[in-house]
Amino acid sequence: MKNYIKALALVATVLVSIFSVEAQAQAQDNSEYTWIEGRVFDQATDSVVLGATIKMNDVAVFTNEKGMYKLRIKQPTSYFTVSAPGYDTRVIEWRGRARVDVALSSNTFSKPYGSPLEYALVNDELISEGSAYSQLENLQKIAPQYTIDQLIQNQMGTVRSTQRSGKDGIGSVMYIRGINSINTNSQPLVVVDGIIMESYNDLESLHAGFYHNFLNHIPLYDIENITVIKDATSLYGSKAANGVILIETKRGHSMATKIVADVAMGQTMEPNRIPTLNTAENRLLISELYKNTLFSPIDVNAMPMFNENENYVYYLKYHNNTDWGKDIYRNGFNQSYSARATGGDDRGMYALSVGYSNNSGVVEGTNTSHISFRFNSDMNIAKNITSVVDFSISSISNDLFNDGMTSRTSPTYLAAVKSPMFAPYQYSYLTKTMTNNLETYDDLAINNPAAIMSLAQQVTDMTNFTAVAKPKWQINDHFAFNAVAAYTLNKVFESYFTPSQGVAPEVVYKEDGTFASYTSEAKAQNLREIRTHLESNLNYRRVFGDHALSATGGFRFLLNNKVWDYVAGYNTPNDTQVDVSGSLKRKVTDGASINLKNIAWYANADWNYLQKYFLSANVTMEACSRFGTDIEKGALKLFGVNWAVFPSLSGAWLLSAEDFMADVTAIDQLKLRSSIGFVGNDKLEDYVTYSYFSSETFYNKANGLVLANIGNQGLKWETTRKANLGFDLSLFGNRFSMSADVYDHHTKDLLCLKQLSEVSGFKNYWANDGSLRNRGFEVAMNARLLNTSNWRWEATATVAHNKNEILALADGNYTTNAFDAEILTAEGGPVAQFYGYNYLGVYSDQAEVDAYNNLKMLNENGTYSYFAPGDAIFEDVVPDGIIDEKDKQVIGNPNPDFTGILSSSLSYKNVSLSATLGYSLGNDVYNYQRRILESMSTFENQSTAVLNRWRSSGDETNIPRAVYGDPMGNARFSSRWVEDASYLRLKNVSLSWDLPYKIPFINAMTIWASANNLWTWSSYLGCDPESSASNNVLYQGIDTGLLPQSASYTVGVRINL
Repeated sequence: MKNYIKALALVATVLVSIFSVEAQAQAQDNSEYTWIEGRVFDQATDSVVLGATIKMNDVAVFTNEKGMYKLRIKQPTSYFTVSAPGYDTRVIEWRGRARVDVALSSNTFSKPYGSPLEYALVNDELISEGSAYSQLENLQKIAPQYTIDQLIQNQMGTVRSTQRSGKDGIGSVMYIRGINSINTNSQPLVVVDGIIMESYNDLESLHAGFYHNFLNHIPLYDIENITVIKDATSLYGSKAANGVILIETKRGHSMATKIVADVAMGQTMEPNRIPTLNTAENRLLISELYKNTLFSPIDVNAMPMFNENENYVYYLKYHNNTDWGKDIYRNGFNQSYSARATGGDDRGMYALSVGYSNNSGVVEGTNTSHISFRFNSDMNIAKNITSVVDFSISSISNDLFNDGMTSRTSPTYLAAVKSPMFAPYQYSYLTKTMTNNLETYDDLAINNPAAIMSLAQQVTDMTNFTAVAKPKWQINDHFAFNAVAAYTLNKVFESYFTPSQGVAPEVVYKEDGTFASYTSEAKAQNLREIRTHLESNLNYRRVFGDHALSATGGFRFLLNNKVWDYVAGYNTPNDTQVDVSGSLKRKVTDGASINLKNIAWYANADWNYLQKYFLSANVTMEACSRFGTDIEKGALKLFGVNWAVFPSLSGAWLLSAEDFMADVTAIDQLKLRSSIGFVGNDKLEDYVTYSYFSSETFYNKANGLVLANIGNQGLKWETTRKANLGFDLSLFGNRFSMSADVYDHHTKDLLCLKQLSEVSGFKNYWANDGSLRNRGFEVAMNARLLNTSNWRWEATATVAHNKNEILALADGNYTTNAFDAEILTAEGGPVAQFYGYNYLGVYSDQAEVDAYNNLKMLNENGTYSYFAPGDAIFEDVVPDGIIDEKDKQVIGNPNPDFTGILSSSLSYKNVSLSATLGYSLGNDVYNYQRRILESMSTFENQSTAVLNRWRSSGDETNIPRAVYGDPMGNARFSSRWVEDASYLRLKNVSLSWDLPYKIPFINAMTIWASANNLWTWSSYLGCDPESSASNNVLYQGIDTGLLPQSASYTVGVRINL
């Protein structure tokens, strides 16, 4: 802590010294007044702008019919603003000039990307941190199933965002400037209208491949703007290590009543599928697998599935050519309706919205519906007392099925692996016709997806209610007291049922130590979470001659109460009883009641001198019930409580406002920024600091208590030091803007599992140890290439690079098993490297086997098995002639080298066309789905790639032979399954037309069409190069066959009344 304080002090000293030198160079008579004048004109047409507002502090004038203005200003000053309806607001540096002509651009252009420089200055905010900013006013041309995280992915390319799957509203996994934690939450904090909203990331869904996306509760039509804070934001203390997403919802800004209605409808196309073997090809493969076991050719040919006699009684059962995906996949349909009203009077302003959307998924039987209501108000209660009062409610209902290659009841998985020789329905052997009776699981013990689609039920319902009050008392011109009281209720209910019909029995482990099989399963879980946010602060603002100061001190209290219940049962009486009931033969229950408290004292001071030099200092002191009581170092102990202290310091120099820049007319704005600070991650597991017992049943008779956790009262937060250096630049009348940052983030006290002595009965316990670093750069550029009376054209490009490195680990390097792969966590390397064998090809013949010195592998019984023609060739890293653990190496890295977006917008009169491309370069993906579909080690159907498999001596191929059980490990985890997943994707193309006609009772109307995910360029062999199996950082870059993203088309209309 002492070293951190010294570092902050050093940065402060340097910044103050620089500003002091500049101040001395520009000393002048503060009481001197001067006049400036100029002309305000349209940049596209050169025509004058009548009635434009020119404002400096509290003084404002307007342009006359010639577009001229004259403003009396007090020296020294740095900037003034120029605004007019239909135009972007410009911030103009004075620089001592007597005449300043100003060109305004139409507000149909986007905001300069990367930093909210203009927005911040206009609103008197001192922005010296690195951030990305997006306004949504002109982004109505977005498919209604989009969520906030998808919007961030498409609009803020410097945020690394990976779409979880093609499921509507599933959201994205986001990393802001790298991965700052290995074993705990790495997702950013979400703050909505100043209220901290934590997501459901710690609640695992009952449904494979589904995630609870809290951001889904906030529809895009309710959002005013989004700001992503990337560097140290000590205001949010132990919750801000992974960055902060600030969301502002729409409010009333005018007394005039305005009504906006939106209607949108569209279609999501059936996703791509990996082609699989037809009946003849599959039958041949199965026969090879049987023949490569202990079965003789005679035995194999005698099996019912290989009987070619059409008079055989079961001939029809085994001679079909079923396309299992045909009845599972479909084109989805989406529809969205919303209406919003804003207005008010001298007593207050309001914004009211209501909306409904319904999206039928691309998998038959799946559906998502969403109903939302929001009321935001700003009230004038008394002369100096105002208050914000907001209410919102959102209800989301999902009809689902398990998704991906990890669930034996996933229809998408079964559609790929079930043999096409079987049929979904039973045959009548008397009439030799197919009946309506669902077939059971087949001879290969693979479930019937048609039975699951017809009889299974999987539902997730999510509800969010939020009420907020923010009273403000303006005590005098300098002091203001602010308070916040917020109540949030989150409810999640999930139910799950798998039928017995069509599903093979599964063996489960019972509490008495025995095993039993079950033929149906019913599960349910319920989460009820109440969050209370209480906050108050005192703000002081004053101008002292050349200096302006704003200081705030406050207190924040967060209370989170969660109650979670879970129950699962097996062997329901029949497939019509789909819920958990007392008639189940075996039942498992679980649950928890959790109360979390967080208290924070914070203070910040923002200072500017001459409106050119900005300095901001912040500190937060925070205590949390998750922290231990015996923290040895890194905590401030007061009143018997361990407090985390998070200071930060940032500075900025508005270089373009200097007098010596007066003749540099090409530069509109140039700001240099730097910051350093400390933030934390408090996502410890609940009650992990305590040792506690849990109840267990022994021999299905007696209940008892067993030690469930060994606590550690020394546990605390992870600490991340963030340093940032950047600049914002605007040139040629805002025709070109650029933002660039370099950063260095260092995280210490990583939450990790340290090894325990075996005598404890536990393998490990939670502790703070280890460190990692993220270094990188971000560049965002925007160019307004064309701006005439009829044509407007702009382009945006972003690029981000991050290098992640683990510096130290508690117990050295280790691997984690995930989907039959090994994930390496090692000092000196990045997080989540793939670790396995290097695949070199397939032995063509015995001569090639001999050329590799007859490599072999050691069996469990101490004997050796030698590789033969048709087996996989693996690199013998340690040249001992044995392929074993010593030959494993790093074979891939899921972290990309570069990410970003490329976008362009072209407008002619009232017609606009825009397109956005997203890209990722240098990231690898473990294609687990391809491994399942090319392993040829079980009787599951395979992809058509195995048609190229090795079959006889001399075959030249990269696909090994088919052997049941894979005794030589040809399909083991190796570089064969790790692919370069770099991609360039056309994410969105939008076309809109603002009707120029006058329609009674309608102020404006826009008709638009949008297409998403139209085209993807990638060498990746899977369906979708965007892959992440979980929110867990160790599972990033793993393709488990979740529903891929597919093209969608939407049309809509917006009406302004």
